[in-house]
Amino acid sequence: MRAAPLRGLFALVATLALGAVPGACALDNVTQDACESTAECAALFGLGSVCTDGYCQDPSTCKTDAGCRLLFGYGARCQEGACLGTQHDARCELTEPPELVDALDRPIGDYELLGAIFRLDTPKEEARAAAARLAVREVNEQGGLLGKTLGLVVCDDSADAGSTSEATEALTRYLGLRLGVKGILGPSSSTNTSAALGLLLDERIPTAIVTPSATSSSLTNLVDRFEPESDPFGLLWRTCASDALQGKALAELIDGQQLKKPIVIFQRDTYGQGLEETFRIELTALGGNAASAPFDVDESDLASAVNASTGVANADALLVISNDAGRTLRVLAEVATHPQLVALPIFLTDGSKDQTVLLDATQDQAVKDLVAKAQGTAPASPTTPEYQTFATNLKTQFGTDPEGFSFVANTYDATYAAVYALLFALDREERSDGFDVAEGLSRLSEGQTVKVGPTAFTTGVAEMLGADKTLDLEGTSGHLTFDASTGDTPADIEVWKVSADYAGFDVVTVIPY
Repeated sequence: MRAAPLRGLFALVATLALGAVPGACALDNVTQDACESTAECAALFGLGSVCTDGYCQDPSTCKTDAGCRLLFGYGARCQEGACLGTQHDARCELTEPPELVDALDRPIGDYELLGAIFRLDTPKEEARAAAARLAVREVNEQGGLLGKTLGLVVCDDSADAGSTSEATEALTRYLGLRLGVKGILGPSSSTNTSAALGLLLDERIPTAIVTPSATSSSLTNLVDRFEPESDPFGLLWRTCASDALQGKALAELIDGQQLKKPIVIFQRDTYGQGLEETFRIELTALGGNAASAPFDVDESDLASAVNASTGVANADALLVISNDAGRTLRVLAEVATHPQLVALPIFLTDGSKDQTVLLDATQDQAVKDLVAKAQGTAPASPTTPEYQTFATNLKTQFGTDPEGFSFVANTYDATYAAVYALLFALDREERSDGFDVAEGLSRLSEGQTVKVGPTAFTTGVAEMLGADKTLDLEGTSGHLTFDASTGDTPADIEVWKVSADYAGFDVVTVIPY
């Protein structure tokens, strides 16, 4: 029996919004030939409304977005009691597989999705996005997830290069609320990661974050649960070490060279302030005394900060804390105008390890001279066969050398960790969300050892679908020993310097955690 013609307020709103469509269903033309295709009905009345014998049938009713996604896939949302699709965000055009982007303007039922947020206007974050895409490509070559293709939607938050996080918040909302992904890789910076998490908590969007590079020690104790007293797992996880480790390594590096009174020029944000504080505390414990000069991320007071640092008496080193190599170069350009600062040993942090930007041959010679003598800290570059295989595949398939940038291997590991955690969530009989992904992440540090990469992927799948639903994940960046209460994992820190030919970086030593 044919359903009665649709005459609700929703039908009127949809008709007015989409405009007159010849032959389509509308309040004034619902007859036996009122529709010609199911696509017309779905567009006007909601997903599940089909064209049968000339009539648009009632759409699927709903109460929640999750209910719509269970029926129609990612991107389906419950509005006015009917399931509708969501509008694609143009900042999310990079996908893996590449053809996935063409499906983002309609509900997606034949993929399992992860999201990602990176600044694609920077070479180092392009490299991280490539590492994530490589992992997804490898998973699909091994059969995907539970019979479906794994998809990655990468969103570009380059608009947040300054002091705001508005783009990050909007993209987090798009991925978590509108598409409904259960896990997001990134954002890269600590400031934007904090903003993304705040958005998820404020709007109660249950999506897990796995960041490969947000290192601020302040993130460790950040509230990341809807109900702090009862939610067993938080939504924020990371495959990079906290700056509690990098700050300690920097203090030991500088103190080990008998330097006791460094000047610290740092960017005034979550990353910069957190690392400066940790470094200063650790150096004080070693008998040192740091003098700090902060500057705003928009660099409006950068020259003043550098100029103020020239007044520090008996300074014997200069540490620049910046999460952007371009910003580091601008700091050093200001430093180069002050002879007393030029004479000091130079130290940099993980954010400066960007081969393409930091080693730009077009820089003034005075700046290049400062870069050439600098030492820096970053997550240790592994030397295992698995890492070498990853590096070779990334070069071959994406033309990217992970040795030239920080946190690339960490991104590859974050993707595999998110995939195994998503698999755990999807295997549950009831509906799952990002809190289930978080529980899945908590299960990746016990059980049978599984190495990140395609070779062991089928073994990892078997373990996560087995009786214990656990595995012990050995990453290309190092062993992933997640703290289930904080989402943190420790890692070794390397000391790096610029190679003699000014073409790359050399590892000076590795400081184990």
